[in-house]
Amino acid sequence: MNTCDQHGKPLLARVLRIQDYECWVCGKPIKVAYRSDGSYGLWEGDYTDAEKQFAVRHGVKIRNRYSHTAGARYEVNVC
Repeated sequence: MNTCDQHGKPLLARVLRIQDYECWVCGKPIKVAYRSDGSYGLWEGDYTDAEKQFAVRHGVKIRNRYSHTAGARYEVNVC
């Protein structure tokens, strides 16, 4: 079992899920990646490289975008 280096407590498993959805823009079917904690991993760095590679292998398209409103980059599931 993995433990936190700082506190020595067990780390929770992080599961990446892939689900079929409908694109909110065009209505076409797309595959969406999200984590077991319900997070869609929007902000840059939220997905690990291994999670991105897993998602891409399973048909998910993740693209990096910039939000002028938030002033930050984010990663989004696209069709």
